[in-house]
Amino acid sequence: MQNKFIVTAAFLGALTVALGAFGAHALKQLVSEQALTTFETAGDTL
Repeated sequence: MQNKFIVTAAFLGALTVALGAFGAHALKQLVSEQALTTFETAGDTL
């Protein structure tokens, strides 16, 4: 049972890093400047 929690936590941690890297690098090419500003502002409030 404990092993499932560790595997799930590792997967979610890796997913978080991947999504953060996507947001920091690839998102600029896909969305408008206004949407990018909103994304960056949302990240600053956390």
